[in-house]
Amino acid sequence: MDELKPLNNNGIDEIQEVSLPSPRSRRVAWPVIAVALIILGICLFAAGWFSGSRGGQIYFERGIRVETNAPEDQGLGGGEFRFDNINSVAINTASRNVHFIPTSQTYVRVVIPAGVRQDITEANGVLTINGRTNLSTSGNNARWRRVQFLGFGGNRGITWNRFSDDYTSNVFMDFNFDFSRSPFSGGAIRIYVPGSMYNIYARSTTGNIRIGDIDTEHLHAQATTGRVSVDGGTHTNSHLQTTTGSINAEAYFGNLIAQATTGRVRIQDYTLHRSAGTGGIEIRTTTGSIHFGTHAPADDFRYNVSVTTGSMRVDDNRISGRNTAGGSGGTLVNLSATTGSVRLNFSQN
Repeated sequence: MDELKPLNNNGIDEIQEVSLPSPRSRRVAWPVIAVALIILGICLFAAGWFSGSRGGQIYFERGIRVETNAPEDQGLGGGEFRFDNINSVAINTASRNVHFIPTSQTYVRVVIPAGVRQDITEANGVLTINGRTNLSTSGNNARWRRVQFLGFGGNRGITWNRFSDDYTSNVFMDFNFDFSRSPFSGGAIRIYVPGSMYNIYARSTTGNIRIGDIDTEHLHAQATTGRVSVDGGTHTNSHLQTTTGSINAEAYFGNLIAQATTGRVRIQDYTLHRSAGTGGIEIRTTTGSIHFGTHAPADDFRYNVSVTTGSMRVDDNRISGRNTAGGSGGTLVNLSATTGSVRLNFSQN
């Protein structure tokens, strides 16, 4: 028979209290989640890579939504807007590059990079864009957070983005693996326009302005600190201006004014013939060189060239002195530099 264990005074086995370890609070492994999302993003965009895309975004508001960038929009990741029946575009920005790009579409498409406040209005065929203020981490009832997990210079790599204001909220991961472009060009405001536009006005305080192969009746491009470039097109009336930066333009020009305070000005005019009394050219620099070349013959022009400190050449012939004049054609060319050389060439092919 088994031996009976003694009972306590109450006839109940005495139970010893055993202290159990308190349950550990589970911490969210955010680094692990971040790595998993990065791997997921790379897998999702692998197919897009072979189709020409080099990046895109994964949005996490109200579910998961994946968008790949079109090849022409690599690294932008911002808002995209479409406008019909536009004949004039005016943009004023503080610290962004501005690119006007020709498109075969009949409408105007504006791509704004993430993190840029923009006011876009349209009235009577005139599209006005004001992108002067960048979003910051606080102030103006808006909050913007951008954390880079993997960077390859500039805006390339993988970043976690969160933006919210009084009206909208957006959380997304941005993937940009486009190595074919400069790492500093992805933040440009891009405006895709049809082959012709009646008026283009572009102003940037700190940023470059580039006009693609677009025809305009009136073109005004002004950069305080930055370059202005025109790559093709026919421009009836043009005004190109920089304070600190160069001007480089190759197009068919009618009337043209180009002026730079500190910077080089290079203009290549493709116009083959200039009728009498049309298409005046005026180019001025304070500190910087001037090179104006045209496909039109010398007989179409009369010219005035002057320098304070520097050299002068007309059709590669060195001219002594500080000013020279010549020609009897209907188009007047005025070239003047305070400190810098001036070159004037006709009949260039």
